[in-house]
Amino acid sequence: MLYEVYDSEAEFDVHRQTKHYAEFSSAVEIMTLKKSVRTYTKLEPLELLRKHART
Repeated sequence: MLYEVYDSEAEFDVHRQTKHYAEFSSAVEIMTLKKSVRTYTKLEPLELLRKHART
């Protein structure tokens, strides 16, 4: 498993076009059964969410 964080989908797309991404992908291909990408939305800290709920 590889875990990385990007500020936007566009930033991740740019990363996938880099030379080191292609080199890494090629190097681990023999060790990889399947590739998948999961995206998540970063939530604000709970205190901020509670504050906004009151206003």
